[in-house]
Amino acid sequence: MKIACINISSDILIGKTQDDNVPHLSRLLLSCGVNFSSIFIVNNNENDIIDVLNGLSNDIVIILGENSAIKNFSIKNTLANFWRENIVKSSHLESAVTTYLKQENITISQVENEYFIPEHSIPLINTASYLQGFMYDGGNTTFVFIPNDIDSINYLFNNAILPLITRQRRVAYENLTIKTFGINEIEINKLLSDLLNNDYKITINTFPDGLDVAVNIRYNSLTPNEIINVFVSKVYEKLRKYIYADGEVTLYQMALDLLTLSNKTIAIAETITGGNICNEFNKCVSPSKSLLLEGRILNTQLNNKSILNLNSAVLNRYGNISVETAYEMATTLLETANSDLVLVTCGDIDGDKNVCYLAVGDADGIHVYKNTYSGNKDKVISTVSKCGVFYLIKKLKQNDLFFNTITV
Repeated sequence: MKIACINISSDILIGKTQDDNVPHLSRLLLSCGVNFSSIFIVNNNENDIIDVLNGLSNDIVIILGENSAIKNFSIKNTLANFWRENIVKSSHLESAVTTYLKQENITISQVENEYFIPEHSIPLINTASYLQGFMYDGGNTTFVFIPNDIDSINYLFNNAILPLITRQRRVAYENLTIKTFGINEIEINKLLSDLLNNDYKITINTFPDGLDVAVNIRYNSLTPNEIINVFVSKVYEKLRKYIYADGEVTLYQMALDLLTLSNKTIAIAETITGGNICNEFNKCVSPSKSLLLEGRILNTQLNNKSILNLNSAVLNRYGNISVETAYEMATTLLETANSDLVLVTCGDIDGDKNVCYLAVGDADGIHVYKNTYSGNKDKVISTVSKCGVFYLIKKLKQNDLFFNTITV
């Protein structure tokens, strides 16, 4: 089966935005046993889009639109012209858009553009956004148009693309995903080397985002459950120290889910990460604001140490970046915030030392971990933030923290 992807985005072409959605969609496809045979990124321009379409001979073509009803209407017009179709209004899409906007209590300008699709196409209802999709049978090729955002991709993949793939192939596959942190892709493959070549054609694929790696296990749906269970148990045994979640969930969402389940609150103080952890928590769906009692950003020099009422003797003796200072920040914040847990990042991203300290704990004890880092500022902030949240997850799961030093 040959599947192509056309990602229509001028911003990606000029480097204004990064393409995270096509890799995500590729991962979803791989989980069911297929992958893209070709990927194209094109301008939202009629000639450029038609040039790509003319050169394709695939079973399925997935077309990623943009995050704008106006821009997507232009794309749909181009596709209709290519197929020699008219643009018509779909009552199903109008109803879906109206329902979504009412539920979210929002107003979008020119949203009526989402009601229209090429005449003989099939509307694809998308409840994850006001932006909608459609499917068009081009004879030898089936075209699927979907909005270019993660939530819409996930929803329409499960409800439209996956059933389409299943219909066009004889073998059905199942898959499961394990999320790990603190181990890179190469090290994972080494640990799982004896499992990679097996008699049951069970495949393991890794999708890294730095030290945050998704491990996907794919297998024929006819494979006996007892064989799959034994295989998965072996994967868990080898990676148990690094696993933080099952399924496609982020570190931040997993931590918030655990906080919610355990009915615990957390206070956070950040120097080196500059508020990134608090920002990422607040992006999640979980009620982070009620769980996050304190979120404080301090400068590296801790000149505003009065905010935490830190012990000056500790700062004078051990300096602003040290195990002792991180511990002092954590214990003081835990007391003043009256929270169940505390998370502290202590370091200087602009300093001459590539060392920081992360403190995680509760009234039963605070653990401080030394971390070394390298890379550009954005990468360091992201990775150090994830390290802190990973320690928090381990604490919430009541697992032993398996390392006290990690290079990030």
